[in-house]
Amino acid sequence: MGLTKAKGQKKFAKMLNHWAKAKVHAEAALMGWAYAQCQAHGQKILTNDVPIAVSKKCCHLCWLLQEKLNQTKLLELSLPGTHNGIFAWIPPRDIPEDILFQLRNELLSILRDVDRSHSRQSSAASNDSEDYMEDHFDTLLFMDSMASD
Repeated sequence: MGLTKAKGQKKFAKMLNHWAKAKVHAEAALMGWAYAQCQAHGQKILTNDVPIAVSKKCCHLCWLLQEKLNQTKLLELSLPGTHNGIFAWIPPRDIPEDILFQLRNELLSILRDVDRSHSRQSSAASNDSEDYMEDHFDTLLFMDSMASD
């Protein structure tokens, strides 16, 4: 399915509106700060878990960020859990580009899985959700193409 110029402009306007609502999540900012401290000192600063004390469960992106930062072995972050919602999100400035690409790839994978499982279902009432998936899948593919330029 091709993307006409008018449809592309409409999707881009929707993306800008969606991105305008994005915020840096508190737990992501704390994890970014802790990671930056480890990087600045060139070593693991704590041998125990670094609890990120927030009052609610975190979004799926913050949870993925915790997993990716823990894989660096510089620190071991722990969050209270995730509600698995995915929201517009601005990454903290101290997060390395390779981790941001890993997060983007995880999101693309989630969308592909949802799209595949959704396409196996047959329902006349599924047009709205199909349009929603198409809009968001194109958004991430657009981001992917911008990142590779």
